[in-house]
Amino acid sequence: MGQDSMEMVGQLCVEINTLLLSLFGTTPAKWLFGIRVAHADGNVLSFSESLNRSFLVFVQGVGLGIPFVALFTQLFAYRRLTKTGTTLWDTSSSAVVLHKKWGVFRALACTAAVFVVLILISALNAAGK
Repeated sequence: MGQDSMEMVGQLCVEINTLLLSLFGTTPAKWLFGIRVAHADGNVLSFSESLNRSFLVFVQGVGLGIPFVALFTQLFAYRRLTKTGTTLWDTSSSAVVLHKKWGVFRALACTAAVFVVLILISALNAAGK
């Protein structure tokens, strides 16, 4: 994929993520893993709050998708998360990340989903060569 295509994919991901977070407080992958993003009182973020959070994740979390930059932004985000229990983008957008307790079913479903995604990525990669 060219740089323009990657930018469009990144923008589309931010837009879809924003819409889903503002409507449901979760995305399909977050839902599968039992994760919800909301205010401390449990109410979903507004569209503008979700957009702000999604933008901050894209910049501060994945470094605009630039590989070398992303290495450092992810490292700094991980260090902050392990020290404070929250990320900079969640603090900045007044969001909290809520987690459901995992059981055997959720663990199996998540493991299966990860394998399916890896197989799809491999198939798409092979088809592109």
